[in-house]
Amino acid sequence: MGQKSPLNPDDIFIRRIQNNLLHHSLAGWRRRGKMLLDINCGGGRFLRSLWHSGFDVTATEENFKYRQHAAHIMKGVAEIYAAHPTHLPFEDDFFDWAVLHLEALQKEDLEAAIKEAFRVAAHGLAVTFWNASAPVFLFNSNMASIKWWKVYTAIRNLNMGKIALRSTLLFPFTFFRKRCPRLFFNAWQTPFPLGAWMVIRLDLSQRSTVTPLGLRAPFKKIGNFIPALEYRSQRGRS
Repeated sequence: MGQKSPLNPDDIFIRRIQNNLLHHSLAGWRRRGKMLLDINCGGGRFLRSLWHSGFDVTATEENFKYRQHAAHIMKGVAEIYAAHPTHLPFEDDFFDWAVLHLEALQKEDLEAAIKEAFRVAAHGLAVTFWNASAPVFLFNSNMASIKWWKVYTAIRNLNMGKIALRSTLLFPFTFFRKRCPRLFFNAWQTPFPLGAWMVIRLDLSQRSTVTPLGLRAPFKKIGNFIPALEYRSQRGRS
């Protein structure tokens, strides 16, 4: 059975939290002129933000309807291939980076999919998934998710690079949706496998400095923009 999401797929708030964690985890990856492969892209929920953040994005998705939706979202700026995550139609090290989503992956394909993502990524890969070991899932035996240590072990067995992990969504979803669905501290991120949604990153080359993020400030405090004036030096003028 494939991995299921515990959330309403239209829950924009949860998707925003997931997106923030993914981009925080990838902040040290170089973007200009770098190619990123989004594996199991689904309907393309991360594709647009990855493209807007500077990556040259390519994606794979096995489901035809999901591919159609992703192609509609990207409007021709990213190629989306039909491929199973365990058999990618690309040469070794064809991409600089790869992001593998395990949400719709059969558990028996876990190691093969991670090895395949590792094969096509020259500098690093990241794996996203619902963490079955998170405290919020202790009383939800019907959740088809993956224990974080299985993913971590599969990546560690590659015997390459440096591994880092982060997680978010630390509190029960139903409880906070009923009372305060936009409660800010459910967006907290931690370097420990305590959250319901996780990203484990493998860096195969040295990470660069953190990618600058936009400054959040009240608009009224920002002054009007002053256009730059061209200055031409005049030699011989006293």
